[in-house]
Amino acid sequence: MKLSLATSVEINAVFQDAATIRGQSTVEGIAQKFTELLFKRFQDSLIVTRIFATIPMGKLPKFNRDFVDSLAASAAVSEQVNDETMVLSLLGTSGRLPEWNERRKSKGHVGIPLVSGKFVGSIPMISRLLTEIGMELDWVSDWGTKIVSKGFLSQSTGMFYVDDAGTSKDQEGRNIIVDQNFVSLYGVKTVFGFGIGFVGNPTLAVLIAFAKETLGQPLIRSFIPVMAGFKRAAMDDVLNGNFFA
Repeated sequence: MKLSLATSVEINAVFQDAATIRGQSTVEGIAQKFTELLFKRFQDSLIVTRIFATIPMGKLPKFNRDFVDSLAASAAVSEQVNDETMVLSLLGTSGRLPEWNERRKSKGHVGIPLVSGKFVGSIPMISRLLTEIGMELDWVSDWGTKIVSKGFLSQSTGMFYVDDAGTSKDQEGRNIIVDQNFVSLYGVKTVFGFGIGFVGNPTLAVLIAFAKETLGQPLIRSFIPVMAGFKRAAMDDVLNGNFFA
């Protein structure tokens, strides 16, 4: 069905389905099932849905670490990356193309090292995402203490919203969705997401969805409880550090 036609009853049903995802032993497995659930339910509107989470570099599998090392080298920030560096890591992905259904096939989003506010600020979509869900970019370099001590991750779910992927720009005049070829090729209209934390834990989980419908903020805001369903399903594995198979 279309996202624009979703009723409160439909949204609550998705929340219930998300909250009761079973048979997975890792956050990665839950995230994949969650993105599949959303994409299949609203495939008339969605192009791709993804779940990311902040995970320390030292706890990533080798495939991810190699990707982050390469990205950091290309951005000349390798000296800022260590085992404690938080990496915004792709955990689940579902979409219209086969390669959008396997996180290891992502060409540019396997993991983004959150080394500093300056570096994050150079990535328009991630910068906008974090600031819109309520984070200050100067917290990034001291994630483990500032994020937890300020109680940010115990707050309610924050929302990320780009009304027009083809024209929306940030304060510096940059396209928020940098890959305009992707936008035009697949007819991306609205991009939205939610961030949700886990009390007393430095993990931030983020949903990002690309839609081919123009969707208003009130409608997108009504989907916030769906992300709470993911949190309920993933809580134990997040707290136990069971991120990857």
